[in-house]
Amino acid sequence: MPSQLLEAIDTLAGSALAPWKRQVNACLLVSLPRAEPWSVPHAGWHVDLGRLQNRGVVPGIQLFACLDTVAPKGGGTVVVAGSHRVLDDDPWIGPAMKHANRLRRLPYFRELLSTDVTNRDRFVNEPSRIGDVELQVVELCGEPGDVFLVDMRVLHNAAPNASRAPRLMVTERFMREDIMKESLAENRARVEASSLAAEERA
Repeated sequence: MPSQLLEAIDTLAGSALAPWKRQVNACLLVSLPRAEPWSVPHAGWHVDLGRLQNRGVVPGIQLFACLDTVAPKGGGTVVVAGSHRVLDDDPWIGPAMKHANRLRRLPYFRELLSTDVTNRDRFVNEPSRIGDVELQVVELCGEPGDVFLVDMRVLHNAAPNASRAPRLMVTERFMREDIMKESLAENRARVEASSLAAEERA
């Protein structure tokens, strides 16, 4: 990976977040064309984080890169820009889809996650505000080599591919070393608790 890109990731994280542990876990993202209209999804919104204490810092940066042209409505990942700022006072971040469920208490996210809201284009076309935070669904579209760097607290989702070409992107996550250790410890505790519960039921 180019050193300039790694420097940009560190810059976005801020010097207060160093030292970083760069976890090599690149993942190919492929979405095949589907014979259905494009729409902002209501289900599946999540963050790629386990359950973490909210320290008020950037826990990590997620990179999304286009391997081929990703046209609008062509299956590009959708993100809720600004969503990383609305739970600043919450003691926890994540995990995964439970993060979205906690956001549901706010009217904007309650509508985003609702099957009853039919005018879903407005989430893309019309920004909304919660206090001083502007929120808007953004498609990650671009040309080969275009890169998006996203705070890992940002809510995101897969979207339908209404184009005629597969969506080809790659994603990779870069996390703080201390956050990584906390996440691994949380996962181990959850596995141990699950194993203990299974033994007690046996």
